[in-house]
Amino acid sequence: MYIVVVDRPVPAGRRYVTKTTPIAMPSGEKVQLALIVHKDAGRNRSTRSYLTHIGVSLRSANQKASTYDTRIKLEELFDIVPSSLECEHVTTGTNRDNLAHLLTTRSGDVVAVQSEVAASVLDSIARLRPGMGAVIDWLEALRNSDELGFTEREILWREHRDAINLGLRIGGFSSTPLRAWRRPSNNQPFVAGVVPYPRPRTLESNPSASPTQIELPGEGYEQSATGREELYHPRLAGLANPTEPRLIDHDARAFPGWSRQRTPEMHVHVFADGNRRMEIINIDASGVEARTGADLIYYHVNTESFVLVQYKRLVGRSYPVDERLVDQLNRMERLAKLNRNPTRPHEWRIGPEFSFLKLADIKQKNVPPDRLVNGLYLSTSYTRMLLAENLTRLGYDSVERHLSNQQFIDLVAHGLIGTVGVSVEQIRDIITGLLDNGESVVIAKDVSNETLTERQRRRRSRSATPAR
Repeated sequence: MYIVVVDRPVPAGRRYVTKTTPIAMPSGEKVQLALIVHKDAGRNRSTRSYLTHIGVSLRSANQKASTYDTRIKLEELFDIVPSSLECEHVTTGTNRDNLAHLLTTRSGDVVAVQSEVAASVLDSIARLRPGMGAVIDWLEALRNSDELGFTEREILWREHRDAINLGLRIGGFSSTPLRAWRRPSNNQPFVAGVVPYPRPRTLESNPSASPTQIELPGEGYEQSATGREELYHPRLAGLANPTEPRLIDHDARAFPGWSRQRTPEMHVHVFADGNRRMEIINIDASGVEARTGADLIYYHVNTESFVLVQYKRLVGRSYPVDERLVDQLNRMERLAKLNRNPTRPHEWRIGPEFSFLKLADIKQKNVPPDRLVNGLYLSTSYTRMLLAENLTRLGYDSVERHLSNQQFIDLVAHGLIGTVGVSVEQIRDIITGLLDNGESVVIAKDVSNETLTERQRRRRSRSATPAR
């Protein structure tokens, strides 16, 4: 655990903090819990120390800020609620001797605390501030996320995770919550194991404010839109049982008339950022020993536009052309006939296609849970042209041009790719067809009430992190 001591309070609701320290931090675990301590000098020159925030350091330590300084970044910060904790209260009993140095540590220092001491501090926080229990559990889930191997089921879960990540990035939502994952049962989709995001208790007055950067001596505070929370069933507060279907009756609300009989394993996870919300609906009709790829349907409710991405697993650097691929191309070409010509400026697209393949390096190693795997995005018509060249394999060595993760995200997010005039009923029929074909489907339903112009303004106002 890291403890960062500051002499200027971190404003309530801040989600990220960057800190420069002359000390080289230990780099054993990539994810570390972190506490922020504010040293408040009173008028009578007496100094009191308060625990004000708890979060994590997700990235590996020892990022060089200069020849002598190291920069660490604390993320997913939560205010200690309902009020900050005086360190003297936290350091009572068995903690007193171990943490007494916090009361004399200089402002600006970063302290690495041993695991035994960290556990004792967390116990004290949970005891003195019971409302922080779910937050601590979630941060611990980030730190101790279950890892994925490369069995057939785990490969499918990797595809689910990548498709969810892709949908979140298109919508401009953080994918960090995907790190908090506990392995579900083998017959369930990936999202069944995502640990619910705890509801923030302290919100800023303007939750949709644009991010800003405030520079302080030796410290940097990054302001992110606050109010992002996961909406979940009350029975699933804190650490949910990952085998329990979440909001299973959601189908009627998501796509009216959709028969639940076709979706034996459907799980829903809702992500929010201020007033924006995305519903991730993960359906698995493929069976435990699935050997087919996943499908992503990104649906933007406000513009009534959707995009279909079908995953294909690269074998080495290429994917072998087979009858299944040809059949799927035929099906996607039939779907293209649903599109109508645009009649209004906001309906204009760079082309009529909305179905794409992602030739994904799904077995890529050492990919963090909130990062996209490498891959090639190919449109249906372009793939058909490639097959007309009698190619037997599609991949890096045979496809001269393709879209990257970031290029594809930008095109969809700015409304340059997607359907025009396709109804919810038609989308429902497409999903049913995919399930009847034994596919795994991820639906990213973006219910954000913003126009394309508002989305462009928001994305351009943020220094978006490139998709990796």
